Amino acid sequence: MAYELSPSFDIRAEYRAFLVKTPTFSLPGNIFNTNRYEVISTPSIGIAYHF
Repeated sequence: MAYELSPSFDIRAEYRAFLVKTPTFSLPGNIFNTNRYEVISTPSIGIAYHF
């Protein structure tokens, strides 16, 4: 998303999310196997200059 402040400047916002399964580490007995999913999110905000 971008919002124009003036003809030369914008404010931009972004959000990314990844859905990943938790690792099991392939160990004998699978003591770390949880069968869960994790959301990794990375929001960002910035200013853009147009010339």
